[in-house]
Amino acid sequence: MKKIIAIIALAIVLTNCSKKEDQAEQTLATVWPNLAGIWYFKETRKPNNVVVPYPHNCSSKREYLNFNTAETFLVHDFNADCSAKNVLNATYTFNGFPDTIVFGYNLPTSKVTITTTEMRLLYTVSGNPPTGDTQEILVLTRN
Repeated sequence: MKKIIAIIALAIVLTNCSKKEDQAEQTLATVWPNLAGIWYFKETRKPNNVVVPYPHNCSSKREYLNFNTAETFLVHDFNADCSAKNVLNATYTFNGFPDTIVFGYNLPTSKVTITTTEMRLLYTVSGNPPTGDTQEILVLTRN
C-alpha cells in the first residue's frame, strides 16, 4: 500500500512539473494597460534571422521606452558617460488594425506582439533598389 501511495505522489509531482515547463508565455492584447511602463531595448532581428544586440551607449544604464500615458511615450537615451543624451517625447495611436501602433515623430508604424516580459515591434525599413523594403523586429524587455 505504501508503494502505491508513493508512486501516485511521484506521478502527481512529475505531472505538475512538466505542465509548468510546457507553458509558453501568453501573448497579451495590444492595449494601454499592457503597454504601460518601461521597456528596455534588447536587440534587432534582421532578415534571415540575424540578431543584432542593441548598442547601449552607457555601461550602467540601458536606453528604454516609457509608455507613460495612453497616448504618449518617452525614449530615454544616454551618452557614454551615462549622462542623459536625449529624451524624446512622442505620441502613438492605435490605427484600428489589430496589434498595430502608429508612432508619432516619423517613427515607423509597427505591428506589436506583447507578453508579460517582452515586446516585439515589427516594422518596415525602406530600402533602395535593388534590395527594396525589408522588415525588422525591435525586441524590448521589461527587465
